[in-house]
Amino acid sequence: MIVGRKYWLKKVRNSAPERLPFHGWEKAKVIAILIASEDERRLDEVKEVLKRWEHEGKHIHIYRFSTERMSKKRESLRIHNTLYKNETNWKGIPNSADFNGFINREYDVVLHLCKMEGGIYDFLPHMVQTAVYVGPQDAEHSHFDLQLKLGNRKWNELLEEMEEWLNKIRNVA
Repeated sequence: MIVGRKYWLKKVRNSAPERLPFHGWEKAKVIAILIASEDERRLDEVKEVLKRWEHEGKHIHIYRFSTERMSKKRESLRIHNTLYKNETNWKGIPNSADFNGFINREYDVVLHLCKMEGGIYDFLPHMVQTAVYVGPQDAEHSHFDLQLKLGNRKWNELLEEMEEWLNKIRNVA
């Protein structure tokens, strides 16, 4: 990591919003799921779980991270709730309107299913307002409140495991 990037990451960490209180999985209403756009086809695996959560009154927001670049010529092909590779400022901090809308919401749980590290993935946990941030166990970051081993597991297994753990956690302020 270059020195300037370390400096900006430290500034983002220091200005990170405080964690929101968590009152248990049953009371959680807004869930964000972060995925790499290449993994979008895997969402079919979890449709049943997501439908159950929506039936329980939870609102699901899916946000994608793309390795593709967005240009003015391709603007008509833009996928809503997606951050493209070139939509960061010179500091490496994401700055698209979609992304700003995403981080300005409050979430009860954020589930980070991207296996990649570095780049925007370093900044993200310090920019999102959430009660619980769930991420991959393989990551070297200590900013995840709960870590799950992703590996090549099916996503429905991951979501069910996360739900089991969050059912055990109550009233964290």
